[in-house]
Amino acid sequence: MTAFSSSSPSSRVASITRVVPPLVELVGECGGVTAKKALVVLGSLATILKGREAVVATSGITVLMEATKTGPTTGREFVVHVLLQLATESPHIQGLLVGEGAIPLLVALRNCFVSGDAAGLLAGTTVLELIRTGGNREKIIWVRSLEVDLEKQKVVVVGDNITPFEVLISGSRFIVALATELRQQAPSVSILRQSLSSRRWIVDAGSGKRVKLACVNWPSHLEPMVAEGLSKRPLDEISKAIGTMGFNCVRFTWPTFLATNHSLANLTVRQSFERLSALNSTDISLIERHNPALIDLPLIEAYQAVVSNLGDNNVMVILDNHISKPGWCCKKTDGNGFFGDTYFDPNVWLEGLHNMATLFRSHKNVIGMSLRNELRGPRQNVEDWFKYMEMGAEAVHAANNDVLVILSGLSFDIDLGFLSTRQVKVSFSSKSKLVFEVHWYSFSDGQAWGNGNPNDVCGRISGSVTNKAGFLLDRQFPLFLSEFGIDQRGVNERDNRYFSCALAYAADKDLDWALWTLQGSYYLREGVVELEETYGLLSLNWATVRNPTQLQRVRAIQQPFRGPGFSDVPPYKIIFHPLTGHCVTLDSSRRLTLAIGPCSQRWNFNDDQTLSLTTGSTSSCITAVGLGMPVALAECHRVTSSKWALLSSSHMHVSTKVAGGNATVCLDVGRDGRSLITNPCRCLGGDARCDPEGQWFKLVTSSRLIN
Repeated sequence: MTAFSSSSPSSRVASITRVVPPLVELVGECGGVTAKKALVVLGSLATILKGREAVVATSGITVLMEATKTGPTTGREFVVHVLLQLATESPHIQGLLVGEGAIPLLVALRNCFVSGDAAGLLAGTTVLELIRTGGNREKIIWVRSLEVDLEKQKVVVVGDNITPFEVLISGSRFIVALATELRQQAPSVSILRQSLSSRRWIVDAGSGKRVKLACVNWPSHLEPMVAEGLSKRPLDEISKAIGTMGFNCVRFTWPTFLATNHSLANLTVRQSFERLSALNSTDISLIERHNPALIDLPLIEAYQAVVSNLGDNNVMVILDNHISKPGWCCKKTDGNGFFGDTYFDPNVWLEGLHNMATLFRSHKNVIGMSLRNELRGPRQNVEDWFKYMEMGAEAVHAANNDVLVILSGLSFDIDLGFLSTRQVKVSFSSKSKLVFEVHWYSFSDGQAWGNGNPNDVCGRISGSVTNKAGFLLDRQFPLFLSEFGIDQRGVNERDNRYFSCALAYAADKDLDWALWTLQGSYYLREGVVELEETYGLLSLNWATVRNPTQLQRVRAIQQPFRGPGFSDVPPYKIIFHPLTGHCVTLDSSRRLTLAIGPCSQRWNFNDDQTLSLTTGSTSSCITAVGLGMPVALAECHRVTSSKWALLSSSHMHVSTKVAGGNATVCLDVGRDGRSLITNPCRCLGGDARCDPEGQWFKLVTSSRLIN
């Protein structure tokens, strides 16, 4: 191995350093594109070589490197090489090295250039700001040395917590290869430095900014005690798919016996499948094919490996104690329902909580532990709930005081109403660590969604959810909707009606949540091999999203609407259409339409009942024109057809009277699925067969800055 020759980039350092001041001045005058491309690189290069650290932001990965002044094969040569590559290769490279002293240059550049090949600059300044403010660094690797082989055109990279690897030097592909390898080897670091609840929000301890939990459930509590799907796809692919679908968190289930029965926990994955007579060798061979590193790990280590891989992919984890004896959950009389049941020994349960909290103390992406899923059955009572849940909370906090402690309610976790008159007593600050969770399905309320008028049912059940759980938000506790979901095939009428109502409620309250569920199938469920999960986001073979339309609906509520760090502007309204997951916005010709993506229009619902949009110094109001006609955005004249009221028990029919008549109309979606029109209001009576979902719009309060 040799360093670059004397004619290599390092020989240019002195001259570059001398020209930095005039370059800064030129950039301050917003020089041309050529100057921009040169200055970003040259200014940063001069700064880096004066210091000890360099930062590289490539494709979202932050790498800290020692820019040592001695040794031709250390970080300095590497920094120089990469900078020159960035200067000469494709402008689409999304990476830039910057040094801490380059602030004036960076600020000047940022003020001049905000698009095109300045994207790398913006990425660099973001990373620089994190370092200057001590912000959270999501992915960090220290690169200690590099050996450059010019003859073979490769670089050998050595660093902390990574396996040495080679990267070929080939222009822009060099950057891509480096970023890819570093991303794969990046250590597990959570989105949260240390999770804390603050008032009713979950926030990052470092920044104080809200982190909204947008989770998906991933079971590992059934008989095999292995995360579902490992016979279908490699673990890393599944983890990446979770992030690609927009989820930042997994509620990862586990049975108590995994943490307390050591002979069971020490079975390998292979042995666990072999002992279950209902399973054949197919799953074993498929796990061995897709996940060879896991097949002969003990079960508890395989569970850890999944958590670690989720961390590698920047996905937070909540460890959910789902059941005691491995198997499907839940029935009232399955012996797992409440303290003292056949398989639910409180002392064994406390031991399991302690063991898991201790085991995952070093896994910084584990940000919470749910004490128990769906307490239920004939033994359930409030006194024992307080006694044992307080003991469980203390056990977890004593073993790991970083994690959130999540408490579920009674009656299959639909009822926390007993907390309205009595508080949980723990030795630590309940307002900084406790989170309460609730479940809500269509079947949580019997046959109501099939037998009742959807408007009436939505209004009544939303009120019930508030009375049994939502009131905790007013008590300044976070509320985690840890299970809700729908038959993804869209064939269950009760599910379809309920889900629009639940989405509207979750958006309105801006809840943290976990969708049931990720898996398209189970290894073994209730004696059935390869049982399909129709509530699963993924298809039976785990290869595709089962229903992209349903995924779009939940993606609409993945980002926070308000909370600490999201109070950039005065509160406004978005007009959310839960049936589609879209929001009312303006198209390029100023026509009102439903649009996919972030809800980006700031509406005001005023005291005079107008829905207005302010642009510059003028305000325009949503105005009805006539039956079946597109809604207009016109000057606010305070006419009847510009005043809107929320009708029906659901409070989601947005209605007005058409000018020149007494006909009441409601906002509706046109046949094209996007245009906004007015039609006669549907389902205001008691007809149980009527479907009002197309006319359901929720006015959601937000204070998030929208560009």
